[in-house]
Amino acid sequence: MMYARPREKEFMIGHPAFYLAAFAAYKQAPRLWQMLLVVGATIGQGSLVQTFAHMRTPVIMSYIRAVDGYALGAVLGIIAVIAVSILLPYVQKWQRRFLEHE
Repeated sequence: MMYARPREKEFMIGHPAFYLAAFAAYKQAPRLWQMLLVVGATIGQGSLVQTFAHMRTPVIMSYIRAVDGYALGAVLGIIAVIAVSILLPYVQKWQRRFLEHE
């Protein structure tokens, strides 16, 4: 279905982590989580740079590969943000209950 296969690090780690990092910053998550998500997003951006670094691959092929990876990563990132926003109240409720028992 895609013209070129996108890199797995981009659409499975990098782009979803970018969306989750923005969501974590918005929700004022702990700095450790924000940092880990930014590191994951950096992995995706580094992989994107490597896509354009191959000398034998035509530029248009690299561009299409990058757009395909971003489109798929955006879909997975949005799904991840929705899933986290749905699960977050339950985790916070469990966390409050757990911390009260200590």
